[in-house]
Amino acid sequence: MSHISIKSYAFSIAMILIATLQVGCGASGGSNVSFGGAQDIGQFRKILNDGQIPASNTLDANGFFSEHFVELPEADCAQVLCLHGMLAIDDSFIGISDDKLTLLGIGINSAIDPEDIDPPPFDLAVVVDASGSMADEDKIVYAKEGLHSLVDAMRVGDRLAIISYSTGVSLVQDLVTITDDIRQELHTVVDDIQAMGATNLYDGLELGFLSLLSQALPDRPTRVILLSDGLPTVGVTSAAAIQEMAYGYILDGVGLTTVGVGSTFDVNLMQGLAEMGQGNYYFVEDVRAIHEVFIEELDYFLGTIAVDLQLEIRVNPAFQILRAYGWDYEQDYYLNAVRVRIPSLALSSRSGEEEPPEGRRGGGSNFFVEIRPIIDGDLDGWDPLDVAQVDFQYRPADSDEVQSESQVIRSAYPPGEVNAFGEYYSVSNMEKAFAVFAMYNGLFVACAAADYNYHRALWNLLALEESAVTWNAERADEDIKADLQLVAQFAHILETKGADASKYDPYASYSGCSTSGNQAGWAWSLLLLLGLARFRQLRNQ
Repeated sequence: MSHISIKSYAFSIAMILIATLQVGCGASGGSNVSFGGAQDIGQFRKILNDGQIPASNTLDANGFFSEHFVELPEADCAQVLCLHGMLAIDDSFIGISDDKLTLLGIGINSAIDPEDIDPPPFDLAVVVDASGSMADEDKIVYAKEGLHSLVDAMRVGDRLAIISYSTGVSLVQDLVTITDDIRQELHTVVDDIQAMGATNLYDGLELGFLSLLSQALPDRPTRVILLSDGLPTVGVTSAAAIQEMAYGYILDGVGLTTVGVGSTFDVNLMQGLAEMGQGNYYFVEDVRAIHEVFIEELDYFLGTIAVDLQLEIRVNPAFQILRAYGWDYEQDYYLNAVRVRIPSLALSSRSGEEEPPEGRRGGGSNFFVEIRPIIDGDLDGWDPLDVAQVDFQYRPADSDEVQSESQVIRSAYPPGEVNAFGEYYSVSNMEKAFAVFAMYNGLFVACAAADYNYHRALWNLLALEESAVTWNAERADEDIKADLQLVAQFAHILETKGADASKYDPYASYSGCSTSGNQAGWAWSLLLLLGLARFRQLRNQ
């Protein structure tokens, strides 16, 4: 559920501040970290695979960033998490104007070796949709296979409860401690789950919470995984009521992860529950991958290295904060600051040495704040080369001691002053971070344009493709290569629906009047386009 006021969104592009949260293994780069919320772009991919045009609100920013690996400098701060300030100034990939994008990177990584992590035992309740629609496409079969995999992967000493819901609700397995002997009994009860009836999501989810809280033990992490393939149809069906119920139990300390299967479930409800529940949200475009999601979620739960990360980014008053990407945030207009609170950070599933798999790629999470220089802005005592001050604090997962770090991020240029034809990267690591955001932004703009003008959407995609191909020619980055496949797929669908990029004039004003060479009209057209798209996203949250 978003708590961001619509007033906090401005819709122009000039400068972007990136917080890249990653974990290393004692060397440069290493394993990234992920934080809760939407963690993939499965819904976006499925819409493209079905030959349809995705809406902008199906391209989740956190999900997109989480599927990319960005290597960071070596973690050498002697703490669990290390802070790195970085800077990049370069051209946008979508060719909307001659303005530069300036990217300030806040990288957070760690020297922790994953082999040294020894997480405490935990309690897990899996709430499985067993309504009649789960029989379609063998969804219930794959859900049970996922449960079997989960039972085998849990450690001795962990506890598991299984709940199924259809018209009614069934406590398939009360919370039980995993032993080698109990695993076979759990496999038997999973096999007995059958799909029939309606969808009583409210009662199923509530029983999942109660199964954990009724037998809670101190110092044991607890989490519910909710799987659904459809809209609530019986019992309490109001999304607001379901979220209100869940929030009450979440305040008692139970995390919540949601898994959406198929194409008919309530995306906003499932994603909102996960974000509110300090968990992950997965869209499973291929039902055969349900078992993968269960195991990936288990790995996330066991790989947590830090909790309660609080990040504050105070920006030089010569710059205006526009908006943030990748996580819910609060904006302080008086201090010109953005604050983020992330419940937990865990090792991600992929390092930089391996190629991304098809589908869900993994890689780590990113947080972005978009700002722009203000003409004749008052520095108010700031050094003109200081762009932002970053403060963060957190608690290591195995300690009650709060750790913190601060850093001032400096630019090579005063606000708004940069070589119009040059580029600048303070460290080479920023090149990939820049490209990741540029790919997301280009796809988002194309989705928003497709709402009313296929020609414009195709023009945006072709401009994005040209820039990305040029960027990747010397780097051969596998993540950007995978992104380019999405771009090509999207462009092909638009062409089959009659789109012709030559019929769009990028220099025409929004009203359609000819303004050849007028970059301002072109830019303001895009600003309005982005604004409308973001308003739709907020309205749907």
